[in-house]
Amino acid sequence: MNTDFLTLQSQFTAFIRNPEHAPVPEGCDPERMKLYHQLFFNNFDGILESTYERTRAHIADDQWQVLVKLFFSTVPQHSPYLVDVPGRFLDFLQEQNAVALSEALLELAAFEATLHECRMAEDIALPEAPVSLPDALFDCAWQPHPQGVLFESAFPVNQADFSLDEVPTEPTLLWIQRDDAGVVQIYNLSAASARWLVLLDAHEDALPGQSLAQLAHELNVAPENLTEFARAQLADWIADGVLIPASGNQHNAACA
Repeated sequence: MNTDFLTLQSQFTAFIRNPEHAPVPEGCDPERMKLYHQLFFNNFDGILESTYERTRAHIADDQWQVLVKLFFSTVPQHSPYLVDVPGRFLDFLQEQNAVALSEALLELAAFEATLHECRMAEDIALPEAPVSLPDALFDCAWQPHPQGVLFESAFPVNQADFSLDEVPTEPTLLWIQRDDAGVVQIYNLSAASARWLVLLDAHEDALPGQSLAQLAHELNVAPENLTEFARAQLADWIADGVLIPASGNQHNAACA
């Protein structure tokens, strides 16, 4: 064999990606190379079908094969981990023009990619939320869970049977995160709740009253008109782990 290692490696990967347009590397058995290609391709196809199960159900078999083969043969993978492949596939779906996909289907794919991302998130150490009376919740600074995702879509992608052809008048707002048991939880949000989460994140070292006052200003209502809503929302979010004590909390020793 006269081929140097780097050249052989390049030929090997080229054949694995696209055996129809790349020669068998010098000195390699053609049948074994075909098996290698099928093994790698099946791994990609398997994790993509698993991640994008609902999206896949709306795409014809021949079109799905076109998408996966094109993705496998043309998109570089910058991570050695198979679990990182679905994220690259979402970028590919949003940019490719080989198969026409509706806006609703692309947003469903983005939703499923977000679920996968949350499911695969590594465990991290977080401060434990103090046990507080409802009236004391405003005495601590809170921030959204760092691994949670605020997801917005024009379609109700969290509903299993939503119509791909009808655009609702109101967007779907979701908070998505994995709980302590490793189960991905999905919380429906109102526009006001979603905006308050954003403001709490922006003012993570401040007491909740500051971000609530800004929300009230944006909604053109008096802050006291939101107090009951805010107290109940804080209690629910803290109980569900959506909010955790802010890392720089200096307002109350019991909140640290």
